[in-house]
Amino acid sequence: MQRFNKITLTGLIAIVLFLLISYLVISGMTRSIDNSYSLLLNRYAGGYLNSFLVYSSLYGREYFWIPVTAIMLLFGREKTRFLAVELAGIFIAAIIVGLALHHIYFRERPFEALSAIVARVPPDFGSSFPSGHALIVSVGASFAVMKFRNKALSAILSAEAAVVCYSRVYVGMHYPTDVIAGIFLGITLAAFGSIAIELWLYGIADKLTYVISKALEALRIPELLDLT
Repeated sequence: MQRFNKITLTGLIAIVLFLLISYLVISGMTRSIDNSYSLLLNRYAGGYLNSFLVYSSLYGREYFWIPVTAIMLLFGREKTRFLAVELAGIFIAAIIVGLALHHIYFRERPFEALSAIVARVPPDFGSSFPSGHALIVSVGASFAVMKFRNKALSAILSAEAAVVCYSRVYVGMHYPTDVIAGIFLGITLAAFGSIAIELWLYGIADKLTYVISKALEALRIPELLDLT
């Protein structure tokens, strides 16, 4: 119960901060500071650092977090596989919420609005707010912090998420507040999503985990990971 209380409080704080950032962005109060920091962070980083940030922006979301979830599912012990099912469900919810918000409020991307901004990846002309990349990687990182016993692994996953978030401003696809809003929304969904699954959808998630475990057992896939 104490764990649920901490996660609930984390989710409540995160949603309040997300709503606050959303209000400031929609009202135009962040325009000046967003423009300034977008220009500052979009400056060419040079050589290997540029390549690293571009690579992180392009491949640090689904090309990283789908394999992480798949490894948990394939090679995890029963409780770790349950976490993989739980995380996958929250990712799906996050994608739906992110797409809905992009349709509700349209914000032009920095490389479109500011002529001095260089798009360092193939341009995306959808709404900039909130950052979908920041949303997804923040779901993954905050879920790991909340659920994984291995704190070193949680720290590594959080560092990966932080690099992706920074890279999205660097490549000219997002303003800083797009990313900050995505982070707070990701934390919110990770917190309340995990609570919802464990309180109200536990039976479904548990049965799905059982079926997957039996299938993998038949295939003689070894259970190597225990993250709980």
